[in-house]
Amino acid sequence: MSRRLTREKAFQTLYQLDITKDNAERVLDNLATDDTKLDMDYLEKVVLGVLQNKEKIDSYIQKYSKKWQVTRMAKVDKAILRLGVYEILLFDDVPASVSINEAVELGKHFGGDTSPAFINGILDSIRKEEGKK
Repeated sequence: MSRRLTREKAFQTLYQLDITKDNAERVLDNLATDDTKLDMDYLEKVVLGVLQNKEKIDSYIQKYSKKWQVTRMAKVDKAILRLGVYEILLFDDVPASVSINEAVELGKHFGGDTSPAFINGILDSIRKEEGKK
């Protein structure tokens, strides 16, 4: 059960739910039967945690994204940021530095050319001002 693989699947699930507005429980149930390599406990906690705290998470993203409105951000970057903010502020199992590094890696793999720096800047600012060290 690779945490990295599961985090990637969590990002993809959040992205999918943002695009399609599918039912989260149904999507998670399908993942549970599809891939035994996933840490389903972690996946469910972070996906449902992000969805339950989306307004609060988006307010932090908005506060630290200086010139960008959350509603106008690329959906890939937004999904990665939501996952990162959730892990930094609301999920105690992962050190903030690991959350930021993993989010930057997701940005390199799935985002645009400027995504890694954009994601790093916002998440590191949130960590410094609001979150755990």
